[in-house]
Amino acid sequence: MKDIVIREIRDDEIPYLQDFLYEAIFIPEGIEPPDRSIIEKPELKLYIGDFGSRAGDFCLIAESEGKPVGAVWTRIMEDYGHVDDETPSLAISLIREYRGQGTGTRLMREILKELKLRGCQSVSLSVHKGNYALKVYEKTGFKIIAENSEEYIMLCDLQQDTGNNDFEDGTEDNTCRNIERSRNMILLNVIYKCRPGKREEFLQKIKAEGIDAASRGEDGNSKYEYYLPLDSSDDLLLVEKWRDADALAAHGRQPHYARLGQLKPEYVIDTCIERFEV
Repeated sequence: MKDIVIREIRDDEIPYLQDFLYEAIFIPEGIEPPDRSIIEKPELKLYIGDFGSRAGDFCLIAESEGKPVGAVWTRIMEDYGHVDDETPSLAISLIREYRGQGTGTRLMREILKELKLRGCQSVSLSVHKGNYALKVYEKTGFKIIAENSEEYIMLCDLQQDTGNNDFEDGTEDNTCRNIERSRNMILLNVIYKCRPGKREEFLQKIKAEGIDAASRGEDGNSKYEYYLPLDSSDDLLLVEKWRDADALAAHGRQPHYARLGQLKPEYVIDTCIERFEV
């Protein structure tokens, strides 16, 4: 294996993140890779747009023979792995021929150690359930805290000694702010099994009546987002994050919550709820 040097990215190397973002897209076996233009979609572009301009933007490069062959970076953003507005989300990518050689694990260990030194308490990511990298994430201290039909959301508690991360003590700076995290945080995955052909109409009704916006505006809520799963034309996924059980209980007493219950008989056949406490 060729020698690998891990170091911080230089400003003139930031355009390489476009290549690494494309390489980071999980492509199941037998599926044709998407066109490279996919990285221009807003939900992907947010990973690298104006990188380096925000607090929390941080990137390490794996270099071999003078060229970048891998990257791991963090950003506070509303991505698939978003937990809250103070927890950085992590992305990692390697050129194909450098995979399976331990470089990804080295990158993960180094950035987690650096994030702890910078005062971060935790970091999150999302990963497709079929992605081989899931084992690397678990090995470096990430734990599953939520899931949908396709992906896991994982969190690494940087203040907890996992026995795997080889962290060192250090001083804080303002790159990431310390987080006062409740141990009773509530995460919900709510799957609405909609009547055939009614999913989009149901979602439009929710938005038109301001149910989602009102829920996000409640004290104690930090995430209330609807998603359209790719593997079902009738399922609607709602991901909620509440400060604690009291905040969730207060949500259940709100008029917009009652209104959602009034709409459901017209649009929904069944509801499945997964609850996680962090």
